Amino acid sequence: MPRINFTSLEYTDMVLIYGECHQNASLALRTYRERYNTTRVCPTDSRIFIRAVQRLRDGENLIPRQVEIPPRVAVAQEERILNYFARNPTSSLRRAARQFCVHHKSVHRILKKNKQRPFKYVKVQALLDRDKPVREAYCEWLLSKVANDSNFLANVMWTDESTFTRNGIWNRQNLRYWSQEVADYVDGLSLGANSRLWYQLDGALSHSVVAARQRLTEMFGENWIGRYGPSRWPARSPDLTPLDFFLWGYIKNEVYSTEVTTVEDLKIRIMRTFDKIKNFAANGALFRKVRNNIMRRCQLCIRVHGGHFENLKI
Repeated sequence: MPRINFTSLEYTDMVLIYGECHQNASLALRTYRERYNTTRVCPTDSRIFIRAVQRLRDGENLIPRQVEIPPRVAVAQEERILNYFARNPTSSLRRAARQFCVHHKSVHRILKKNKQRPFKYVKVQALLDRDKPVREAYCEWLLSKVANDSNFLANVMWTDESTFTRNGIWNRQNLRYWSQEVADYVDGLSLGANSRLWYQLDGALSHSVVAARQRLTEMFGENWIGRYGPSRWPARSPDLTPLDFFLWGYIKNEVYSTEVTTVEDLKIRIMRTFDKIKNFAANGALFRKVRNNIMRRCQLCIRVHGGHFENLKI
């Protein structure tokens, strides 16, 4: 059936009737037909009302944009485009389209037809050869702990610090410090929870001094993970801690979704986003997903013998 092109007046009436019918699309369709069946071509699908309203909510034009179907490209031109990407694999669809005077969707269709897929560069932490066996051993240890106690990861306190600025540009994440606040939090836990708690300390050298290690042992006994701890944390391994691979990215995406106006505004946004995560985590689904991600990452790390694994499907 050919597509019906409605006028802006007709779409306006649809939106008004949709509101009149309390956003019941089926009722809106029947009402529209009753009023205009003799004077207009009426829609046959109630979803037309819903889509019209959604376009308004999204700030788009009331009349939908016509989808442009790009013309087919000759076989010889297809070969030239494929050869171009073989020589310039980092080029873009639009750049190639300008080069060959074709629509960028035609370029995309040619690449897809020939099973060419886009790949993104992934920024990873540089690893030394000596890091890999330590990473592999840590992952094997963690998975063995989970095998013996399915709640083990739920009792790990992951620690980290991230820097936030008003413009979000200076985001050096690895600025961390030992704070009395951690001790206050631990002191507030029940005796049973305290005995099950494990503390994870990253590999920052400033955190590995003797005084810090002694303090951790006083508080947690053997239940802490660190560069020189009873359970060894591997250096240069942000890909193994949920604060780096999940938390900071999520928090900053939320905080900087719109322009930050003042430092106070920044603080409020950070606290509000953490509260949002707490609400999401109330039913446990979010944290279960994060813990499953930790285990999956450990499995992949073991598979590549402690090397980089984020290029694999996590």
